[in-house]
Amino acid sequence: MVLTEDELSLIEFAKEYIYTFLSEFGEFLPFAVIMENGEVIPLEHEENDKSSSPTYLINMYENYFNQERNNNNEYQLGLLCIDIYTRSSMQNCKRSGIEYILFGINYTKRIIQHYKVLKDKSVLLYDMVGWDSGDCLG
Repeated sequence: MVLTEDELSLIEFAKEYIYTFLSEFGEFLPFAVIMENGEVIPLEHEENDKSSSPTYLINMYENYFNQERNNNNEYQLGLLCIDIYTRSSMQNCKRSGIEYILFGINYTKRIIQHYKVLKDKSVLLYDMVGWDSGDCLG
């Protein structure tokens, strides 16, 4: 899959947060950034009892992006970052990864990037692999 310059720029912006979360805490809650008028803006969410639930945050951000791209002429691109674990039945192992979900105006792309937190708390990111969701939105 080919990523646009804007998509790569959102992912690179998010990686700064990801490195910090992983090196300090070893994990992170889902978070999102948006690109409007060429500027990258982290999205804030209201702190409440539900906001520490990954499922709640994922649903909230996905709903936000879907509403924005339907209603906002300034909307360019959104990115949702999720900390995931993948399992390989052939190798019988689990791997930590980041799922990047890119919300374009009329498309969604999903990319996974596995990572490893080393003993010195530095973070090693592997190559990104991804696919287009194939859905056309309007």
